[in-house]
Amino acid sequence: MRQLIQNIRARKPNAFDHLVTAVILLAGILIGLETNPSLHARHGELFRRLDLALLVFFAAEIAFKLAIEGRRPWRYFLDPDQVAEDRAHGCGPRAAWIDAWHCFDFAIVALCLLPHILPLHMHSEFLPMVRIARILRLLRLAEEIPKLHVLVNALLKSLPSITYICIFLLLHFYSYAVAGTFLFGAQDGDHYGSISRAMLTLFEVVTGNGFSPLMRDAMARAATAGYASSTPVIYYTTFVIIGVTIILNLFVGVIISEMAVLQKALDERQRAQCDERAKRAAAARGESAAASTDPATERSLDLAALESQLAAMQALLARIRERNPTT
Repeated sequence: MRQLIQNIRARKPNAFDHLVTAVILLAGILIGLETNPSLHARHGELFRRLDLALLVFFAAEIAFKLAIEGRRPWRYFLDPDQVAEDRAHGCGPRAAWIDAWHCFDFAIVALCLLPHILPLHMHSEFLPMVRIARILRLLRLAEEIPKLHVLVNALLKSLPSITYICIFLLLHFYSYAVAGTFLFGAQDGDHYGSISRAMLTLFEVVTGNGFSPLMRDAMARAATAGYASSTPVIYYTTFVIIGVTIILNLFVGVIISEMAVLQKALDERQRAQCDERAKRAAAARGESAAASTDPATERSLDLAALESQLAAMQALLARIRERNPTT
């Protein structure tokens, strides 16, 4: 039990977290079953009791994790690895110490508890938020599954870079929307009658919906529209190449690079933990070896060796006297 508590506090894999993961999956399945009208009509009361039992379990989980922190329950909301790393470098408290996932867990459970705490006349106001909170429980899997945790963290850490990519993508869409309005607006008002319609059309194009028919229709109207038949080809192909092949791949590249950085940091942290455990084991072996070779023990061992040697010499001298009685 003590080892389990230590693993929970250190955020290491343990049986309790595996149980929490299974319960989160059960909660997700229960929410899906409740969307079936016939099932909800026949087993609505059972669903309600199961949801209450799950809520009690999640509340007990939070209370248990707060309780094992002893007199400093606020440590539940801190990242122990980040705290230890900063303290090793002499850094003081900062925002990076906060464990966002544990804060998220606490907020979800607190939100689900509101209808059971507030008066009845306020339930209708918080019912939509409670339903959203029940769905958000599934996001806790990102905390319980290490690989998924790395993926979500990589996505969150890449948001600043993704923001600039989105700005570049918006400029790309806007430029081609203006050009498409000038080129095809008079002949194809449904798709290019305004900048907003043109941007919506280009969004459909970048998702692969209706790219070829639009280009061929524009090529067929080239003679009456006053532009060359190759203009739609150049317009659509360059838009797709820049918008899909280049810009969208930037999203993938940024997220993968962040995943590589986080995975490397995770591997280094695990390696450091293994090295620390090896050092502690070596130190324990060294202490036991030192304890077994203290001065008193060495003296007793030397005395026993001398006594055995003296006994051997006495036995040898007795045999010599037996062979030579005159000596």
